[in-house]
Amino acid sequence: MIYLNAASHGLPDERVRARILTHVQREAEVGPIVATRGVEEEISGVRRKAADLIGAKPSELAFAQTTMTGWSAAVAALPLTGRRILVAPNEWGECVQTFKLLGNSRDMRLEVMATTQEGDLDLAALQASIDDDVAAISVPMVSSLSGRHYPVQEIGSLARPDHCFYVIDGAQGLGQLGVDVEKFGCDMFAATARKWLRGPRGTALLYVRSSTLECMDPIPVLNTSGDTVGAERQDVARFESFDFVAALRLGLGTAIDVVNEYGVGSVAETVANHARHVRDRVARAGLSLASPADPQSGITSFLLPQAVVVEIQEHLAACDIIVKYPPSSDEPMRDAPSDNQVLMRVSPHIYNDTSHIDALFNEIASIV
Repeated sequence: MIYLNAASHGLPDERVRARILTHVQREAEVGPIVATRGVEEEISGVRRKAADLIGAKPSELAFAQTTMTGWSAAVAALPLTGRRILVAPNEWGECVQTFKLLGNSRDMRLEVMATTQEGDLDLAALQASIDDDVAAISVPMVSSLSGRHYPVQEIGSLARPDHCFYVIDGAQGLGQLGVDVEKFGCDMFAATARKWLRGPRGTALLYVRSSTLECMDPIPVLNTSGDTVGAERQDVARFESFDFVAALRLGLGTAIDVVNEYGVGSVAETVANHARHVRDRVARAGLSLASPADPQSGITSFLLPQAVVVEIQEHLAACDIIVKYPPSSDEPMRDAPSDNQVLMRVSPHIYNDTSHIDALFNEIASIV
């Protein structure tokens, strides 16, 4: 198999799988409760590791199942004041839908941020659009389809009213690019661990700034003892479920150890080199790029003729080459391809090499 789909789910390191399997085996021997009690200190340490990874305090870090389970719960608890929500052109579809649902009940509307001719965010125009009527600013750290790296730190440094919250979807950034929520100046950051961090499926991080937590009002949750948790909790763990899969939490801790061992900077350099090679092969194949000309992340998307897409899909599947054909609905605020074109997204990781990319494009060239 040639796996080029880290932006959907990165392949976990062997040590991550081993840690999960070891705990599952321990549960089979003594039962889940006893097994979990035996690793309570290690599980507690995962929160500290995760907080360190993104530059947060442990009390500001919660665990979720996916980016959107954490992101949606936290956004819904924000005391949004104002009638305008500024969203990036590449905002993830579920984020857009959440804001639309909130807007329907709170009389708010979405406005798409302006971009330059090159497609980059126009920071001057964004600053000019921020006034007392803006309730929130929402951007992805890295766009899912094009791989565009948004200037999240520069956005966070823009002047904005105290009631204007800044939220970041970091799903495509965590693990391949450096994250420092203090430098970003964001109120909220959510990211799944299964993509570039190569953690287990069903694990994600949610950061909420301490000062933002003080004004949030999450829906109270009952734990198994019948005690209400939620609004009474002073840390961001108020958004966590009482129950969780210990094996996955341990696997997440190991994934953080692995990325720290490699170094996020080294990962970023490797995937950027892969992205350059993908762009070179796109150009040589005479295909149109749907990503920035210079790689800003490990994600590259390009356009295929609609007439040959099914044949390419079947051919690559037979060759065990895994890529993604993302629908435009993933980013509904951006311009969709024409009816006779389909997107292909390629996202290699550190376990890939250029021969994998060459194999993909050689097979595409045999059809296009």
